[in-house]
Amino acid sequence: MINIWTEAKKAIKEIGIEETNNRRWQIRKIERIMKRKLGKKVRTFRDTKNDRQEIEKLMKKLNENDRIRTKKSQKTAKTRYLKEGQKSMKYFFNLNKNKHNPQVIAGLLNKNGKLITNTTKMCEIASEYHKEL
Repeated sequence: MINIWTEAKKAIKEIGIEETNNRRWQIRKIERIMKRKLGKKVRTFRDTKNDRQEIEKLMKKLNENDRIRTKKSQKTAKTRYLKEGQKSMKYFFNLNKNKHNPQVIAGLLNKNGKLITNTTKMCEIASEYHKEL
């Protein structure tokens, strides 16, 4: 049963990778075609309204493709951070916690001003102090 599940997960992952590679290839192909068209229009540019509109359309499409590519890369970076980055953050935060000095009371001063380090006597001093409050 476990082998079937792992094989299915592996197959789904491979299909996903193949699909993203195909989409990436198609986007690059469309971009190359648009850049070629834009280059031809610029080289054979005649100052007409029609040529200007076509150049503007091609520029808008190229900018839109760049925006889409940027959004996709931001999403992948965010998922990679969530998947891999969180673990390291937890590790480094724990290292930082260990560097703090422990907050342990080493001793208390009694009424006479003498330092007491014995735990039972320190408890008595603390209880007397709180009773007086």
